[in-house]
Amino acid sequence: MIPVTWQPGLTFFLYEIRYVILAKNSETSVLTQSPDGHHKVFQIRVLAEWLEKGDLVIEYEPVSDKGGKRPPLAALPEEGKKVARNRLRMIRSLCNLGALSTKMAEAAARAHNVSLRTIYRHRRAFRQKGFRGLVPGWKYSQTREPSFRNKAVQVIVDEFVTADFLTDTAPSISTAFQKVEAKCLVEGVRPPSRSAFFRYVDRLPKPVKTQTREGQQAHDNRYLATPNLFTKKTAKFPLYLVLIDHTVLDVEIVDEENRVAIGRPWLTLGFDAFSRMPWCMYLSFDHPSAVSLMMAFRHGVLLKNAVARYSTKYEWQAFGIPKTVIVDNGKEFHSNHFADLCALLHTTIVYRPRYTPRYGGLIERAFGSLDMRLIHSLVGNTKTMKDVRHKSHNPKDRARLTIGELHEILTVYFTDIYPHLRHRGLENRTPIQRWNEGLDLSGFPVSPSNVAEFLLELLPTDTRTMSRQGISYDNILYYHPGLAQFVRQELTIKWDPWDLSHLYVWLDKSQQWVETFCHEPDRMKMTSMEYRIVKALLTANDEPIDEQSVRNGWSRIQSLQLQAGQKKALFSQKKKRHGASADLNIGPRSSQLPRPSHSQGWDDDWDAPAVAGLPTF
Repeated sequence: MIPVTWQPGLTFFLYEIRYVILAKNSETSVLTQSPDGHHKVFQIRVLAEWLEKGDLVIEYEPVSDKGGKRPPLAALPEEGKKVARNRLRMIRSLCNLGALSTKMAEAAARAHNVSLRTIYRHRRAFRQKGFRGLVPGWKYSQTREPSFRNKAVQVIVDEFVTADFLTDTAPSISTAFQKVEAKCLVEGVRPPSRSAFFRYVDRLPKPVKTQTREGQQAHDNRYLATPNLFTKKTAKFPLYLVLIDHTVLDVEIVDEENRVAIGRPWLTLGFDAFSRMPWCMYLSFDHPSAVSLMMAFRHGVLLKNAVARYSTKYEWQAFGIPKTVIVDNGKEFHSNHFADLCALLHTTIVYRPRYTPRYGGLIERAFGSLDMRLIHSLVGNTKTMKDVRHKSHNPKDRARLTIGELHEILTVYFTDIYPHLRHRGLENRTPIQRWNEGLDLSGFPVSPSNVAEFLLELLPTDTRTMSRQGISYDNILYYHPGLAQFVRQELTIKWDPWDLSHLYVWLDKSQQWVETFCHEPDRMKMTSMEYRIVKALLTANDEPIDEQSVRNGWSRIQSLQLQAGQKKALFSQKKKRHGASADLNIGPRSSQLPRPSHSQGWDDDWDAPAVAGLPTF
């Protein structure tokens, strides 16, 4: 008889049909199941007869519980299964024979060009463990823990690995081996080989090594599961979820006047989670604050008009009031001004957990994509400064772009390039396609009913005391004749970061905002960032900072720009007339330069222009 144990788990083929023994039906019969789910009872005696005749082929016989659990076939390495199939072809005709003659084994060995011992070994492995027994190098026991045979060496290695290698000091593996080797020599123990110690350290759990040597943050970034819940489950339509964050761009910016590098700007960016469309953008040299956040909201909610302003091929499609914004825990996102604005727009604020940038993976990847595709290809980028030991040049010396030119470049990128690139997270569709598909479901984006009121709510709020000269804000005086009755009273004001020529004053009696202008509004039509540049210029020249000096400084900057433009135009004309030998030092005479226009001052009969929706005096 063939030594086969007819027990549950045994699998065999009978006339090319596969059966699995489920349980013993009696002492002389077993219950089996075929691939189609039908059950059948076989007598063990009949199965043994079929096995002797060769009509029944055993695939594998289950091992006892002492052999450990059998892994599924899918867990076996593919290369190992390929070798096992080749071995099975060698011994297929020999597996069903009760007694294998030497002559038949030698014939099989010659046919497959292997040794006789190999034939016997494969046949025995197949009869004992089935197909799994033919897989080379497969171990049914659990994975061994890394260890050394010498117990004294093991104690020394464990001590140094725990107390020295797996620490935040993070010494190199070579340094750790030198310490272990020195300790073994002191203790009179033969040290392990360098390769054995390296294999031991390599078999240590990688998550444990990362957590102890690099910290919890590095461990979470590599091994903590963070499924993307925003785009596929939470975001239901465009502007349902918008992620907003800040970053410092890796590019040096120059000033308008001298083209000297003045620093790297901050970019506030908002992305729609449903479509990956850019929603808002704001550039500034200021550290992120409630002001930059309000200006980004202003850009995101209203129409961008990119075609009219920058002559782009496509319009910036994403606009409207978001339903929910996902932000981090920066101070600007916890400001009362931001909370009041979101409450006014019926927008919900969701804060990401602290110290978990992975929950903002969408906006972080957007920043990385922006750097890789655009910023690191601009002149003056600081990519090479990441490794200062091997830097070949200083980005400040190569900086060419002003902040206005960078704003135009970003607008072109976010309108004509990025929305039309296929996105892997959108099933290989483009953001603009996804945006339009979402609008078919949700309808047109929601906009504020009163744009003037919305713009006014976005402006930063502050308080100032009305003096006899007017309201002073950042060394600029603002006055309106109707405010004379409020001298020495504290008033609530709103100032416009885009235009410092005016501000708004709140009157409790009439419950309205009044627009108030400075001395010469035409000269003070500058942004707060331009105003800081002028102040820095005056401070460098040791000039007193007052409203008149600021106006003169701004006029000087504008005149220098006009001179540069006229010099370039005259140079081009001279070059066309006289060829390449034109004199490079040709410029307009002082009498030809346009003189800056002077607006009316307070001493003239000046009336403040009326503003729609605001009272006048």
